[in-house]
Amino acid sequence: MDFNNIKVYFKGKLEDLKFSNLKEQFLKKHPLRLRVYETFLDYMNSPGTTGDLGYFAWYTDQLNRRSNKSPFIARLYYSLTKTKNDQTFRTFLTYCMSRISIGEDMKTVLRNFIPDDEYNLYLSNTASDQRPIIKGLMTVCKDKIETSKMISGIITSNLFTILFAVVVHLVIFNALYLSLLPGEIIYTDNIPERELTAMEANYYRYLVLKDYWYFFAAGFIGIVVGLRWSITNWNNRAVQLREELFDFLPPYSINKVKIQYEIIMMLFYNLKSGKKWLESLELIKRLATPYAKFQIDKIIRRTPNHKPNEALNIFYMGTAGDYIDSRSAGRNFVEVLEESIISLQIAKMELIEGITGKVKKFVIAPIVWGSIAASAVPVFTHILNLAKEAQSAGAG
Repeated sequence: MDFNNIKVYFKGKLEDLKFSNLKEQFLKKHPLRLRVYETFLDYMNSPGTTGDLGYFAWYTDQLNRRSNKSPFIARLYYSLTKTKNDQTFRTFLTYCMSRISIGEDMKTVLRNFIPDDEYNLYLSNTASDQRPIIKGLMTVCKDKIETSKMISGIITSNLFTILFAVVVHLVIFNALYLSLLPGEIIYTDNIPERELTAMEANYYRYLVLKDYWYFFAAGFIGIVVGLRWSITNWNNRAVQLREELFDFLPPYSINKVKIQYEIIMMLFYNLKSGKKWLESLELIKRLATPYAKFQIDKIIRRTPNHKPNEALNIFYMGTAGDYIDSRSAGRNFVEVLEESIISLQIAKMELIEGITGKVKKFVIAPIVWGSIAASAVPVFTHILNLAKEAQSAGAG
C-alpha cells in the first residue's frame, strides 16, 4: 500500500468519524431537529420555492446572509479559524446536498438524522402538502424538549441532595470516626472478636464502600442498563407480570404513556393521509421497539372482528383506549384520535411530574436522611458514653 492509498484510507476514516459524530448530534439533540423542521416549514411557506430538495441550498443561503450581519468579533473569529456561523448545521446541509446530487430523495437523505419514531411519522405522509406532517414533527420535538427539561430538573434537584449527603458522610467519617474510634479499630487490619459497637460497625461499612466502590458503581450501572433494555425488549417471559404490575410503576409507566402517545399520533397522521387501518398499523410496527410491536400485534389480531376504535382498546392502551372507544360512536374516528393526542401529552407530563415528587419524597429523601442519621446517631451515643465514663472516673 503506497502513501497515496494510505492517505485516502485515513481521509475516508476521518470522514466516517465526522459523519458519525454529526449523526449522533442530530439524533440526541432535539433542538437541532426542531430547527430542521421549523426552517423546512419556513421554506415551504416562502414564495418562489421549488420542491422539497431545494430546502438545503435555500437555508445555506439564509445562513450566509446572517453571517454578513454578524458582530465584528464573530466575523474576525470566522476569518481566523476559517469556519462559518452555525458550523454544525452547515455540515448537515452540505452532507444532505451531496446526497441529493447523487439522486437521493428527501426521506432517504433525512433518514440518518431522525430517530425512528419521528421518521415513522414522517413516512406516514403521502400528501403533496407536507406542512401538516412537519407541524406534527415539530410538536413531537417540542414535547421531547419539555420532557428532557423536566427529567434534567429531576436529576439536578436530586443530585444536589445526593452531593450534600456525600459531603456530610465524608465529614462524619474523617472528622469524627477517625478521631473518636480506638486505635485497635483504626490502626489494625484485624476486626476485633468482641461485639462491635454501632459506631465501629459503621466504620467497617465505610471501609467497604471506600475500598470496593467500583463494585457498587458497576452494580448501579448494570441495573440502569438492565432497566433500559427491559423497558424496550421485555415481551415474552412473564410478560403478563409486566403488563399487570411493572407497567404501572416507573420507569415502565412513563414508557407506557410514551408508547400510547406515539401509537395514537402515528395512527392519526397515517389515517389522515389516506392510509388504511391495517396498513397504518404495519407501518407503525415496522420501526417500533420489540415491546411496542408486541402490543401492536394484539391490536392487529383484534382487527378482523372489531371496529378500529374497539380493536385499539386493548388492556395496554389503558384509559386512552377507553377514551377513544367511548367517543368514537357516531363521530369521525380520526378527529377523536386527534383529541386524544392532546390529552395523552398532558397525561405524560403530569405522570413525570408526579413521579418526580414521589421519587424525591419517598426514595431519595429517606435514603439520604436515613443514612446520615444511621451514621451520626452512633457518634452522639459514643460521645455520651465517653462523657459518662469520664464522669465516673472523676467521681472515683
